[in-house]
Amino acid sequence: MRDAILLLWRVRLRRSPARIVALVLLIAFGGGTFLAVAAGARRTANAYDEVADATDGAELGSSYVRDDLDVLNELVETMPAVGEFTQLVGFQVIVADAPLGGLTSFAYFTDPLVVERPLVLEGRMPSAANEVFVNEAGASGAAASVGDDIDIVVATPDFTEFMPETVTVVGVGVFPDEVYEDETGAKPTLVFADDFVATHRDVVAWGALVVTVAPGAGRADVVAQLLDAGLTVDNDRRADRERAWAAIRPLALTLAVLALLAGLAMIVVVGQALHRLVHRTPAEARSLAAAGCTRRMLLAADIAVVLTVVTAGMLGALGVAVLASPLFPQGRARRIAALRGFDVDVAVLGLGAVALLFALTAVVAVTLQRGSRPAELRAGVAPGVLGANPAVSSGVRFATAGRGLFGAVGGVAIGLASIVAAVTFTGSVQHLVSQPELAGFNWDLLGRDSYAQIDTAAVAERLRDDPDIERITGLTFSDVTIDGTPLPASVWARVKGSPWPTLSNGRVPAGPNEILMSPESLADLGYTIGDTVAVGFPLDDNNADRRVFDIDMTIVGTAVSPAIALSGSDTPRLDEGVIVNQADIEGRGFEYGGAMLFDVADGTDPESIKAQFPEGLPDDFDAPTEWFEAAEPAELIQARDAIDVLVLAVVALLIGVMATVAHNLLSFVRERRNAFAVLKAMGFTRRQIRTTVLCQSGLVIGVALVFAVPLGVIAGRGLFDAFAGDIGVIVEPTVPVLALAVTVITAVVLVQLVALIPAARARRTNLTPALRPE
Repeated sequence: MRDAILLLWRVRLRRSPARIVALVLLIAFGGGTFLAVAAGARRTANAYDEVADATDGAELGSSYVRDDLDVLNELVETMPAVGEFTQLVGFQVIVADAPLGGLTSFAYFTDPLVVERPLVLEGRMPSAANEVFVNEAGASGAAASVGDDIDIVVATPDFTEFMPETVTVVGVGVFPDEVYEDETGAKPTLVFADDFVATHRDVVAWGALVVTVAPGAGRADVVAQLLDAGLTVDNDRRADRERAWAAIRPLALTLAVLALLAGLAMIVVVGQALHRLVHRTPAEARSLAAAGCTRRMLLAADIAVVLTVVTAGMLGALGVAVLASPLFPQGRARRIAALRGFDVDVAVLGLGAVALLFALTAVVAVTLQRGSRPAELRAGVAPGVLGANPAVSSGVRFATAGRGLFGAVGGVAIGLASIVAAVTFTGSVQHLVSQPELAGFNWDLLGRDSYAQIDTAAVAERLRDDPDIERITGLTFSDVTIDGTPLPASVWARVKGSPWPTLSNGRVPAGPNEILMSPESLADLGYTIGDTVAVGFPLDDNNADRRVFDIDMTIVGTAVSPAIALSGSDTPRLDEGVIVNQADIEGRGFEYGGAMLFDVADGTDPESIKAQFPEGLPDDFDAPTEWFEAAEPAELIQARDAIDVLVLAVVALLIGVMATVAHNLLSFVRERRNAFAVLKAMGFTRRQIRTTVLCQSGLVIGVALVFAVPLGVIAGRGLFDAFAGDIGVIVEPTVPVLALAVTVITAVVLVQLVALIPAARARRTNLTPALRPE
């Protein structure tokens, strides 16, 4: 029996070498797309952890103000719960001729640097007092690159003395927490060498520690030991990881779903092609049965052929996936991951290849089992006008013969539905990232002064009566409690027009003590619109009798809080927090904060507002103003950066599915060569033979599209709804009509173009060999 199976296996492989090679290439291309995107989803999900590992990221942070830098260093070394640590000392620095808002400058006092190293993208870390490393935000703001000199001014902590110096940029890079930062969250940073501390020790303005937890110890142990030393633990890096994961998760899950769509399309469509490869005509089956071959032997031989082809294809798919690995992880981390060199996810590629191998083999085995049962094959039908033309009628009958049209187009429809779903999702993402108001930013311009209070009265006096400016809003942040539950709050001040961000449900506050909440916070706390809750606000530092005052406030709606970062405060995420009217807490120690937002009339250039404040917005410190025309959150930055790879995946999926459809059509022509010979004997011209094949392929793809387009649109919108809902933006799915039209037309044209190949083969059918069996 084994010898017979091996013989049948060899005969099948030798009879169809061209078909087998084509199938191997199709499996390699389609499987490679699936494996690459699946591995890319996992690498995207793990990107922040990889960045943290590459930089020996800290677990806890502590700030301090003290002069005994060396003593503190020695003290921390005696703490058994602390694993590794880095001590930083900060300076008040101004970059001359390049006002950088929110500038941070410090030196690593610990040598060598072991924790929280920045990622050097170009150059190196500084080693001399006149050298400096800058992050990308700093390099952009100062218009400097490696090798450039920049003029700085070092100030005393009280800003009473100023010392100009010139330093050389020797490195440019990013810090781990900047990889998944909001657009307004990137702060320019200068890093000096430890030699800089020796010459400027008398002007150190602040200090900080970043530490890891020693093996066998716990976070609580580290916190206790730091507190005992008189330090304040004010940074738990778990929050950074959670924020990074919140930015990564929607994109990673989307890539995973896209991989599943690609895998499903490949399994169904390629499964049909494999079935055609090993399918036998009734005459062949009778001949083999007469030679003593049982159904079990034939099935075993066919599965052996399938395993051979799929295994070869999977090897090629692994190669394609490895070549595509530089495309991942998606988002800003891809550039960071490139610093580590060539990297592949061996686990996902290996498990994915085995899963595809098993799935394709199982699908073909099931169809072979069913195909081996006696079945009444019906003739094709060409009703009505489709039967008027002999060539058209023959093509329609070929398409509807056998087990029916829907059986022929089922796999094609699933493959096309996957493509349409991916196109719909990608189009909705493009719409989302192009509409800032969907992420809560429904203004045209943001002005921010870091570490300073903007003089809103002066701004209002100058701009309130300007007809080209429709809205002016002040912004600050606070930490509040809702019936005892801590939440971040954004406090909005009405200067002109409505101060509210984009509403998602309900209405805007119209009276005193009315608030908005984010939909997720509302759901998490179990409240509904219309409920009254106790909101606890912190008092100003001058009131020592009571640290919190409560106000009963009514929830009147939900809104998206835009991702606007202010120095010294935590930015509420899009889907969390409370939105409060500043007027409700007037006189309680709150100011407008360090940001103002402007909405201009249609046709007005936002630059006109900047022109009215050439020295920046007036404040109590003459700090430079940072201007933004958008406030893109990290989640949308990742999505925008991934659009190109999503489009690439759609194109690859389209090519793979259409190529497999063409392969199936070529196999059909090969199987029906006697039928084409009969048509030629009946007088069909070469043109009519070609028309027959094109009508057959056109009907298959046409009927498949009838089902694929609506199903794909529904699936794509559902995927986007889940994606946008996970981020916390306004869910506004769109149907990219133009992109879908291009996709449909491309699919039809590709199928008809490649159908010319089997049509040419059908036209060359030799009558005598083909009709001899008849």
